[in-house]
Amino acid sequence: MTLYMLGESFGHRHRMLAAAGMAGIAMVILPFSVVVLPLFGFFSSYLVWSLCALLGAASVALAYVSIRKAGSAVHALVHVTYFGVVGAASSVVVALATGELPHHWHWTFNPTDVALVVGVGTAAFAAQLLMNRGLQLAPAGPAVMMRNTDIVISFVLDAVMYHTVPGITSLIGAVVITGSVIGMSLL
Repeated sequence: MTLYMLGESFGHRHRMLAAAGMAGIAMVILPFSVVVLPLFGFFSSYLVWSLCALLGAASVALAYVSIRKAGSAVHALVHVTYFGVVGAASSVVVALATGELPHHWHWTFNPTDVALVVGVGTAAFAAQLLMNRGLQLAPAGPAVMMRNTDIVISFVLDAVMYHTVPGITSLIGAVVITGSVIGMSLL
């Protein structure tokens, strides 16, 4: 997308490392469910999940290209603000359309919950701000590949915090993602 919309080069080595990274992602998320789900009668829900994932990926790609296209002319905080507003509005629309919006909001205001919500919000804000700034400074293709490290980090945190035991395919996928990101950063 960066080649066509931004005119940025994405050379053969970048493409090879990006393909390796995508293969690693597929290994981490265990694509074997692609074969298993339809066999158990979940084809229609699997199709919906797949279409939602593809729509999400296309939306993220367009967002990253728009950040890169705007460049330094637009401050990174402007992107963060608009992404938050559009994301919140879209969430309400989708929740209403799917019937997932709760009819009664109930939240106990204890200090732990408030601290967790503030902490998650602050971390998400900082991550989005830094990602937007990084996309403004670096070519979009390699910058987006670098973002795949969040998959590896969440994979490791899942194992450490929740004591999950990953399968060998997931471990190999995490190593492949890490290797492709390191390789991309060295080009």
